[in-house]
Amino acid sequence: MPGKPFQIKLLATNIAEVILDPNVYLDVSVTDMIDQELNAIAPDHKFYQLVIANGPYIVNPEMRNSMAEGGAGIKLLGVAWVSPDEKANREQEEIVSRLTLPIPIRFFSSRDAGLDWLKQESRLK
Repeated sequence: MPGKPFQIKLLATNIAEVILDPNVYLDVSVTDMIDQELNAIAPDHKFYQLVIANGPYIVNPEMRNSMAEGGAGIKLLGVAWVSPDEKANREQEEIVSRLTLPIPIRFFSSRDAGLDWLKQESRLK
């Protein structure tokens, strides 16, 4: 898929790592591309995603609403969002905590902490 703003690799049968390009504006079109790529890898299979933001990021409010309504991230079981931007992580955690989402989403500044949380979540299901 040319022009995609991310790379994906499987870390386990149910955990995919999505590494976003720097300065990604996360909206429905990006999550649709991620869903399409994961569907090509494993049709009819959902994943926990370890999403790595390599720098500043913005989450489109429409994206949050679509996620809350079940219209985005249809290949998701849970998301550990990892970014060095602690301020943005706190802001997103606060916003997400007020939404009723169909999947768990948490924000981390460490890849290892995010991956540990996803492994725990996958064991609980």
